[in-house]
Amino acid sequence: MKYLLIDFGASFLKVVEYDSDTELYSNNYSVPSPFKHSNTMTKDELRNLLQSVVSKHTHIERIVICSILGGFYNGDTYHSWKSKEYGVATSCMISGLFHGEETFHVHEHQAKSLNIKDYETGLKLLGHFDGKEIYSILGDTDCVINSVRLTENDVLINMGTGSQVATKNSRKSFIPSGRALNVFYNFFSELGIDMFEVMSELSLDDLNSATLTVDLNVFPQSHKYNNGGSINGINETGFTSKNLISSVLKSYVDQYHEFVSDSKYSRIILTGGIPKKIPVIHEYLSLKYEDKKVIVDKNEIENTHRGIVNFIEEYL
Repeated sequence: MKYLLIDFGASFLKVVEYDSDTELYSNNYSVPSPFKHSNTMTKDELRNLLQSVVSKHTHIERIVICSILGGFYNGDTYHSWKSKEYGVATSCMISGLFHGEETFHVHEHQAKSLNIKDYETGLKLLGHFDGKEIYSILGDTDCVINSVRLTENDVLINMGTGSQVATKNSRKSFIPSGRALNVFYNFFSELGIDMFEVMSELSLDDLNSATLTVDLNVFPQSHKYNNGGSINGINETGFTSKNLISSVLKSYVDQYHEFVSDSKYSRIILTGGIPKKIPVIHEYLSLKYEDKKVIVDKNEIENTHRGIVNFIEEYL
């Protein structure tokens, strides 16, 4: 069976084909998400975007999608979790396209974040799109977690546009991550500095010598938001662009201490694009938690896609 797997994220739609007979992936690529520049999207815009992706894969038979959590529809306009509007959700973003059809349902992953009481588990037929069967819309966070077989001694940190910390029995979301870092990236871009390029070249000494404390809770949904972020510790010396960038990254990594410091965790597993692109994150955590093994998941296939496949193997 040939599947099209789509991770509909806040920054990108990540797409790959998967053949369940050969267990091989192919045609892996990404396209920008509309939520990079807008907090809303109409159903027509969503259909057109999905059509532009699905039409490139004429030989696939089934579609399984995971998407960002949260949000709601106001009429035919979907408001993402980034929106400052509030409303009552009756479906997730993509399942809303099938509202009114006999096979319409909301998956458990989405329902829990939307406070919807009636939901389906496993993978069920949601409807048809461009002549292909499309199944339950999974949650992106759940798929990341499902891509790694966590034990009682593991803690997983997903570092992407959003961030989550998961153990076998718990999960914490809305931790400042790529969305918050982009605030500082945009500031430095105005000065002609590529913050992420600088971060990719930082050393362990740069982080250890960083002197500023940066509160990254800069958006209302972040878990410790209190009237915005801040920079503390500015003195007459040391307020340089490199020290500020080093301090932003150090504060970003240090915010996970409360979740990973427990002695029962022997492995810290890092997923998402940020630790892949910034090597010093692994070095810093390895030094800070010498009693734990820190692992960066560098698999070329996205965690979300591998998580989807694990659900396919279990339910289809």
